[in-house]
Amino acid sequence: MSEAAQETPRKQPDKKVIIIPRYIATMADLMTLLLCFFILLLSMSEIDIIKYRTMAASMADAFGVDAEIDPLEIPMSTSVISQTFSPNPTDDLPLDVRYQAVDPDQAHLRTDDVEVFMQAMRNQQVATLRELLQDEIAQGMLNIETREDRILVTLEDQASFPSGSAELKREIMPVLDVIAGTLSAIDGMFVVSGHTDNVPLAGGLYRSNWELSASRATSVVHELIERSALPENRFRIEGYGDTQPVAENNSPENRARNRRVEIAVTAF
Repeated sequence: MSEAAQETPRKQPDKKVIIIPRYIATMADLMTLLLCFFILLLSMSEIDIIKYRTMAASMADAFGVDAEIDPLEIPMSTSVISQTFSPNPTDDLPLDVRYQAVDPDQAHLRTDDVEVFMQAMRNQQVATLRELLQDEIAQGMLNIETREDRILVTLEDQASFPSGSAELKREIMPVLDVIAGTLSAIDGMFVVSGHTDNVPLAGGLYRSNWELSASRATSVVHELIERSALPENRFRIEGYGDTQPVAENNSPENRARNRRVEIAVTAF
């Protein structure tokens, strides 16, 4: 047997095996996804104009840069609808400002005190009512006066209703015609309230002075609406019974004064 055949084959040295942990692949995928996410955020972002200009102005002030700034006119109104669309909406985006020209020389702007103007208008309306109803006022059928923010037309009970009834007398109908025509030319709301004395009702259609006062106010409102083009929603009916007397209920004359229907003209 030859020497070559008897030679033992040499053993090859072992190669070094590098084992990579399994979590590395998962972490690499996560980092790649995070990188894509931040790239998307950067591509969708935009410069905040308001904050940028504020920062620039602060830096200019800090370094002593004086810049002339023209004063803006006082805005009279502002659009509440954003004029631009942004995929990244923010409340800091400015809205377009609209300006409205105002002429200070216009006649309706010369009233410095609104209350003085309203009082003058009420005085004019009272003068008109007194002129048209001077005969009825002289006969004691009604009275016209101003109280705070309203005109008050008071219909006396003895000239308007029979005792314990809510049916109007014939004598008061021409007066209601004049009142209805005058109210048609007046802007405002009309509060018609009924009042009685403190004498309890004895039988009849009404259980109390509350019901009687409300029914009398309702009768007056129906007549005013039928004699004019006034809409029903401009009237309000109130019944006070004997809770708001204008005199002490200690004599027939004072109790007669307390039995009344008041037509108050108030502002809208």
